Amino acid sequence: MPLAMFLLVGMGITIASAGSYWLLAGRGGLDPNRSLLLVFVVFTLIGFVAHGRITFGDHARSGGSSARLVRYVVVSLSGFIVNELFVFVLVKKAHGAVWWPVVPMILVTPWLLFGLNRFWVFPEQPK
Repeated sequence: MPLAMFLLVGMGITIASAGSYWLLAGRGGLDPNRSLLLVFVVFTLIGFVAHGRITFGDHARSGGSSARLVRYVVVSLSGFIVNELFVFVLVKKAHGAVWWPVVPMILVTPWLLFGLNRFWVFPEQPK
């Protein structure tokens, strides 16, 4: 069940954040790396609340919310770094279009983040 919920919630957040990145960098003319930073801050907060309440709700209610927030931020930072690498390699080095990193942002990064969130941030609690 967590995988199905993660896919629904996470894909919504992923598509919204990738779309926001593209709008800011492509249409808004903002530097792609700065665009990604801004999007990261906003959607990390949205993601913590959404995943904590919807995706991993049963596990998230069992205390330790301060430590969980720190772990969530660490996991989110790892996703941010991976996405920044996609932007750096595909846009800055390969001189590709600003939308190119959107593809791996949607198809690669969420799988990394699901594993880290499921087993480190919102682990199953013993019954």
